[in-house]
Amino acid sequence: MQADVRPDTWPAAPDDGVPDLPLPGGYKVTGGVGGISFGLDELRRAASLLLAVSADASALHGSAGALRAELEWIAFRPGGCYPAEAAEDLRAAGCSIAADADELQATASLLRLAADQYDAMEAASLAAVHAAASSRAWFGGFLLRAALLSGGLPAAVPAAAGQLAASEQRADAKGLRNVLEETIGTAPEYAGALAGLPPGVAGLLLQDQSRGGLQASPLALRLALWSRGFADAVQLFHPGSLRMERLDAGPGGVRLQPGSIDSMFAGVADAYGRAGPGPDPASVVEIRTVDRGDGTRAVVVDLPGTEVWNPPDSANLFDLESDLEGMTSPAAASAGKTAMVQELVRRALRDAHVGARDAVILNGHSGGGIHALALASDPAFLAEFNVRMVNVAGAPGGYFPVGQGVKVLALENVDDPVTALDAMPNPDRKDFVTVTSPRRSAAPVVSLAGRIAAAHSFDAYREDARLLDRSTNLSVLAHRAELAALLGPSAAAGTAAVQRFVYRGTDVNDAPLPPARSAAAPTRSAAVPPPTRTAAAPRGPRRARPDEPR
Repeated sequence: MQADVRPDTWPAAPDDGVPDLPLPGGYKVTGGVGGISFGLDELRRAASLLLAVSADASALHGSAGALRAELEWIAFRPGGCYPAEAAEDLRAAGCSIAADADELQATASLLRLAADQYDAMEAASLAAVHAAASSRAWFGGFLLRAALLSGGLPAAVPAAAGQLAASEQRADAKGLRNVLEETIGTAPEYAGALAGLPPGVAGLLLQDQSRGGLQASPLALRLALWSRGFADAVQLFHPGSLRMERLDAGPGGVRLQPGSIDSMFAGVADAYGRAGPGPDPASVVEIRTVDRGDGTRAVVVDLPGTEVWNPPDSANLFDLESDLEGMTSPAAASAGKTAMVQELVRRALRDAHVGARDAVILNGHSGGGIHALALASDPAFLAEFNVRMVNVAGAPGGYFPVGQGVKVLALENVDDPVTALDAMPNPDRKDFVTVTSPRRSAAPVVSLAGRIAAAHSFDAYREDARLLDRSTNLSVLAHRAELAALLGPSAAAGTAAVQRFVYRGTDVNDAPLPPARSAAAPTRSAAVPPPTRTAAAPRGPRRARPDEPR
């Protein structure tokens, strides 16, 4: 476990004449060292320290009493005299120490009580919000059912249109991401009302235990598994095998800038920009390595998002099939299966001779971000590689049980529906920082599709990353400091030699594998049942090509 990042260890901002500034209005940062959860943990930690000091004070009080008893024993020896002044000083000191110990204990109890009460109020508030949303969903389903029963489809159409208009109004006020999260999370109540069930019954049957239901895994994960199972059943996806080839990295490349979040996503842009042999982009992952000066390397892995939407199962690994593989990764990993993109990363790291002590940083946008989070949540991958950080943009991260000690930065936009497909907010903890950007400036004057495209745009997320590079937010500063430490002093001094590797993966469909290769070449597989504790999430639209607006 790494030591806490403290303000006196944060690196100074580059002296480029541009001052560090707070994030503009509308940006919201949750988690990290500036998050509420970390603050509550610090209160509990302070309470524990105060109790330890109180215990020491109580021990000191006992020592003072024993010393006073010794003085009294000496006073009654033949020829002795009672040391009244010293004994009185010890008595007064003992009383003062005892009072201090009691006060420390009382203060520690108050700190713990304050943290526990805040947690309880937060839980009650979230439960009330979810209950209100569930009630609204059930009532909407009830109204639609009543319209269907009373007037049939002609009466149901305006009722459904009215509910859709209300959802659009909430989306304008709260953002598409929040409304979609709420819609997925309350879908069982809406469906239950349509089926004529009383309030709460469908939620009890279909929701997971964190939402008061009976299911072990989250609803969104099960929806992803059902979608993947259906696609397999209708043969929308076909079994295939992975073929990997190492490409010439070519000259240049993206410079690794210490503490720069944008330099991480610049590598993702480079992976996006690789031209394939045909009309589709090449499905590649890029690896950048730098000597950290202590016999180890920092290894940066860059993953693009969806590159091919049609056909849904293509030779390109970053397609719709890959999206569903990423969404269901925790369930698949529990069954000993792996996604092809994730297997490509494994093979690429092995080919680049990445050792167990090398610090690995995973970066990705959209689908690439999902696979990065899935890899950082896979115990087998974490056992083989030393994953220390994940930086993602436009990817849902709430379901992934990222390994302990892995620092995560997630960039989201309030109108990006892809980030809502996990139907839950990202965790608020010290190692997981989420930065939510406000509505893109051009979004109000474009269509809904244009608004979504603007929200999910990789170029727009790059602009957010550049703002974070100048931000004075405590959580962002700590993440940048950790990034600078991982890259090492040579990167900070600008003397690091960066080595680049580029690997292309191909999904070879409908080709039987020779027996000699069957064990080494993983195949795409059907969906597997969800695990008991973990869950995953989906992602979304392809990134615009260079010749079209993003």
